[in-house]
Amino acid sequence: MSSILPGLVLLQNLTKQLLLSNDISGAIPPDIGQCHSLRLHSLTNQRLAGINFLNLSSNRITGTVSDEIGKFSQLQMLKISNNTLFGELPASLGSITDLLILDASLKKFTGPTIPESLGKLAKLALELLDLSNNHLTGVIPDEPCEIEGLDIALNLRRNMLIGPIPVKISKLGKLSMLDLSYNNLNGNLAELAGLDNLIGLNISNNNFTGYLLDTQLFHQRSASDLAGNEGLCTHDGDVCFMSSNVTCVTSTAKKSWRLHKLKLAIILLITITVAMVEQLVSSLVDANIIGKGCSGIVYRVSMCNGEVIPVKKLWLSIGRVVAMSKEEETSVRVRDSFSAEVRRLGAIRHKNIIRFLGCCWNRRTRLMMYDYMANGSLGGLLHDRNKCPLEWDLRYQIILGAAQGLAYLQQDCIPPIVHKDIKANNTLIGLDFEPYITDFGLAKLVEEGDFARSSNTITGSYGYIELFGSSWSVCKRRTYWIEAKCGFTQGYPLSPYLYILCSQLLSYAIHQRGAELGVKISPKFEKITHLLYADDILVLSNATLRSARCLKNILKKFCGWTGQSVNIMKSQIIFAKSVRGNCKKKISKKLGFLIVNEMHYLGVKLVVRRPLKSDFRSIIDHALTKLNAWGSRSLSMAGSVLLIKSSLLSLPIFLSTLTLVPKSILHNLDKLCRDFLWNKDKVRKGLHYIAWDELCKPKLLGGLGIHSSIAKIGPLSSRITWRFIHNPNLLCNRIIISKYGNDVWNGKFRRGNSPTWKILLDGANYLKHIIRWKISNGIKVNAMEDTWILDKPISKWPTFVNCIDLQDQSVHNLLAEDGSWNNKVLPKFFNKDLIEIITSIKLFPEENGDQIELIKQHARISISALVYEAWMETHCYVSETQSIEILNYFRKFKLMSKVEMFWWRHCKNGIPTNSFLNYRGFIQSSLCPCDCNESENLDHVAVSCLQVLKIINKLNCWGFPVPTFDLFSKCLIELKRLSIENLNIVKLYCTTIYYSWKRRNQIKLGVESSSINFLASNVLAAISHSYNNLRNWDTNLLWESVHTWRPPPLDWIKINVDATLQRSYNAGIGAIIRDHKGCFLYAFGNNLKHWDITNLELQAILAIREHLQRWMLLQKGVIIEGDNKNVIKWIEDSL
Repeated sequence: MSSILPGLVLLQNLTKQLLLSNDISGAIPPDIGQCHSLRLHSLTNQRLAGINFLNLSSNRITGTVSDEIGKFSQLQMLKISNNTLFGELPASLGSITDLLILDASLKKFTGPTIPESLGKLAKLALELLDLSNNHLTGVIPDEPCEIEGLDIALNLRRNMLIGPIPVKISKLGKLSMLDLSYNNLNGNLAELAGLDNLIGLNISNNNFTGYLLDTQLFHQRSASDLAGNEGLCTHDGDVCFMSSNVTCVTSTAKKSWRLHKLKLAIILLITITVAMVEQLVSSLVDANIIGKGCSGIVYRVSMCNGEVIPVKKLWLSIGRVVAMSKEEETSVRVRDSFSAEVRRLGAIRHKNIIRFLGCCWNRRTRLMMYDYMANGSLGGLLHDRNKCPLEWDLRYQIILGAAQGLAYLQQDCIPPIVHKDIKANNTLIGLDFEPYITDFGLAKLVEEGDFARSSNTITGSYGYIELFGSSWSVCKRRTYWIEAKCGFTQGYPLSPYLYILCSQLLSYAIHQRGAELGVKISPKFEKITHLLYADDILVLSNATLRSARCLKNILKKFCGWTGQSVNIMKSQIIFAKSVRGNCKKKISKKLGFLIVNEMHYLGVKLVVRRPLKSDFRSIIDHALTKLNAWGSRSLSMAGSVLLIKSSLLSLPIFLSTLTLVPKSILHNLDKLCRDFLWNKDKVRKGLHYIAWDELCKPKLLGGLGIHSSIAKIGPLSSRITWRFIHNPNLLCNRIIISKYGNDVWNGKFRRGNSPTWKILLDGANYLKHIIRWKISNGIKVNAMEDTWILDKPISKWPTFVNCIDLQDQSVHNLLAEDGSWNNKVLPKFFNKDLIEIITSIKLFPEENGDQIELIKQHARISISALVYEAWMETHCYVSETQSIEILNYFRKFKLMSKVEMFWWRHCKNGIPTNSFLNYRGFIQSSLCPCDCNESENLDHVAVSCLQVLKIINKLNCWGFPVPTFDLFSKCLIELKRLSIENLNIVKLYCTTIYYSWKRRNQIKLGVESSSINFLASNVLAAISHSYNNLRNWDTNLLWESVHTWRPPPLDWIKINVDATLQRSYNAGIGAIIRDHKGCFLYAFGNNLKHWDITNLELQAILAIREHLQRWMLLQKGVIIEGDNKNVIKWIEDSL
């Protein structure tokens, strides 16, 4: 049988129904509830092991719960509440491993609270456990307290439980609701301190004793949640909770109440009696709450005389500890400081500031009373859709009144009051829609630490500033604008905020009244009327007198609102070529603005024609100005390179990002940089020893890392394209999309395209070097040219594919109809190894189309830098890998800039040795000028020159063991070895060669040369100048001079993670764990395929979660150490 026959339950005299050993599915007929004669309904042996939800609540089921319930292994929700079951809960419940919700309330279960077998659920997903209204006895066992996934509720209400709260209940850190009421539990509440996420708690009608915890959770509990615990008191011993309806005040507290009258009404603007205070306190219930904020809760209190006042109950400070011996002294200090603060607030009188009526306080309660505003807050009026929108004149009145109130607080109050929390919800609205500022001085009253000291300035609590105009809507009804009587001067503290508000009003005025204004850039896009900048407005309009009159009227109104005026001397008009001369003059006369053909704004020349080469001449002029200033200085080559990088080549970056700079300008700038580097002066030209392209290579590829202005155009454009793809809702991007579309990948340069579109297309071509595609449907992805397999397109893969058939194919053609990889189509194009890689690529069918992502993630560098690095790696020709390896070693030596530059030129054969000059015909002899009687070549300069040997001998005599060599190749091998053992010796040798070359040049030029002793001392001085002290000269082992691994603190563990990546994409990740003694504890490693070493480092850290052991959790802390700083920083930010 596959379903229960519906007709069977309609039999009026049916008493028994047995449906045994079937395969029943579907729903139980709803008519079964009408069969009142049915006494037995058996569905035994129905093979229902796969059921997920079982709800048998609110029936008249009797008997005990059978152990067979444990066979429902996939059950997620079990509700058997409100029946007449009895006995003990079966132990087989612990075998239901997927159980999320267990509701067994309102029964007559007896025995232990929960079977011990339910402890098996501790590592699973149980979220709600309800065993309320039973007859459960005994103490609360530890098993339910170890269910760490329990995050909704634990309800043990109305049982017969005894004993204290178990210590392990603190493990329920995710728990939101806890109900232990109506039991016989005893002890204190200290174990509840660890439940940080708890928002609901009821412990009433038990036998708890001791003090309430001084936390915000207990401060917000009502008396009914704590009543019925005779021995439970507040921290100060004033209040004990006897029953659900009575709160008993001790005699000491009652005497204090009557004696001090709660320190009542320090600013007595209204007459308040003790009876009124008692009525006020009794009204502070949840039903009267009208608002909550960062400083407290606001209640609406109706007094006995019919008057309504709002009462703010300030939050109590958390974690306050007062020594018992100083309790009285602290109380006096708090009282005096609180009184002083409230007196200052009560002395404020202004028509736009809420009136402070008074306050009352004791050790545990601080209340403040204000005037009641029936219209509520400005935020409620602006954001409540059920209320009518404010008219424009009322909005302007509110803005002006709020500004006047703030000005009074900051300028006229002594001491001044800085609000710092101005927002719509802190601005109340009166009956006549007049604004009242509130919450301007509560920081001193809320923060406990500030009570004990005085301050010359009252400061409000820090917060966000919600602009009044941020959610305004344009009213359809036209109203006259209210003219301001006075404006605000430049430098006024409120100027930026009020300027933004009034600028928003200007935008609405232009949209409402400026129908004549605006220019259509694209037929499919609305008109662009104006652009607002920090202190300027750019207005676009047709050249007609009607538009000029309209613009003048709007600007006149705007000046009336703000109190400012348009600066006629700085205002200009640019007309198109098609506008006639007399029309230009009339419009200029009407507005009073100057007519110009072009203007500079924010560093860009604004013209109504296509830019010319002469428009960018300023770049060359600025470069020549800098070169003239530097020409008189004596600069080393390293200094010249630094100036070229930082100053000269940065000139065109801003313009290259915004517009198309002519390449001839950029070529001229590169030429100026080359001449500055190699030429002696304007008259004497120098020999360019090394090509410009070699200088512009990255340092890792053997260059100096100079960024050519030509090579930077594409990377700078790629940043704009990236923003265009990920922020299509920006104004500029929406205009471009409406005119050209959003397909920058397949777009082509056409005559007449705007420079912006050309920049986007150029940036897309460069952006392809750093992105890969996340496949959703594969429609946008070209199978041959786009990157979707690892980090390279198929066209660059060193493998055999069917290129002819795959040409112009999209990845969509490689997918099956269900969105997975089509294993029948893939063998037509790819070999077996490549198919294995392709099928391992994760698909994202839930995404809205194919998406791009960075190939190298977590690099923490800009898009432009990523594109430039990838482009240089692709297009730079590496001729000598050996010399690059040598240069990278010299860079690790950390030499002086001048010394490092000399060795870079030496490796590039770029120093003027006599052999070099003789080969090019500049001199006749190639012998060394230092009387060595040997040909001066690169090996001679670095190894065998007599001058070098003399300096080294002098250093040896002084106790510095600098070695000598026969061949330059042996020299390099030995320097590599010494750099590991003693780096200072390597620095001495390299610096010696540099100073020897300087003395050789002095001899060559006929200048008086320095002595050997002087040169040796200069070598030592150069080393000690770069590094504070000469240390470890006699150390030959690395571990004696440098500690590469530092142990963690006591009872901590350190995890060192690492990753490796080969060019074949074979990668490995691993980690080793050691204790504070450096002893090995644990290690793991995995093999995988990837392309990004940074991502591998991150995966190595994330893999630690899979290898956590129980003993690791017992340690005090853990330190994770890796090679990649960006990954560590990303982990820190995510935490």
